[in-house]
Amino acid sequence: MDKGTEIYNRFLGGDEKAFDDLVVLYRKTLVLFINGYLNDIAESEDIAEEVFVSLYLKKHRFLPKATFKTYLYKIARNKALNEMRRKRRKVLPLESVTVAEDDTAFYVVTLNDEKQAIFSAMDKLSVEFREVLVLRYIEDLSIQEVAKVLKTSPKRVSNLVYRAKAQFKKIVEEVNIYEN
Repeated sequence: MDKGTEIYNRFLGGDEKAFDDLVVLYRKTLVLFINGYLNDIAESEDIAEEVFVSLYLKKHRFLPKATFKTYLYKIARNKALNEMRRKRRKVLPLESVTVAEDDTAFYVVTLNDEKQAIFSAMDKLSVEFREVLVLRYIEDLSIQEVAKVLKTSPKRVSNLVYRAKAQFKKIVEEVNIYEN
């Protein structure tokens, strides 16, 4: 049993502190995962909070068919996609769009150069490629778990991982060419 499932089972058993442990364990990575869809850290933090509120209120829904982490990221992905759909329907006049530099500046400044370069290269990938790489290599989910989160077959996930890695490598090599 993975750590997240163990903590969640403690929460289901009535241990309220276990829920805090879940938030501490997954909050940062969940925000970064959601930000891959929304490209807005503040909004990603709000969606992550919604995920945890949903988890707290609907605690009976988790069935241990997969790991807890898979379940959590599936909820986050659905909420992020819903937010993207909602934004598409709502068209703002150009003059009302503002960029919150303070939110992103904090995160960019705290990253070291290597991490910043990786995130910069990741931003150049399609959402689908970025999503599969984050789930597979940053969140360390298995191919089968990634397939469950993305609601697709493990074979397709394997193909996406292969293509995403190739695209990522190409982007990184292009950046290195221009830096030399």
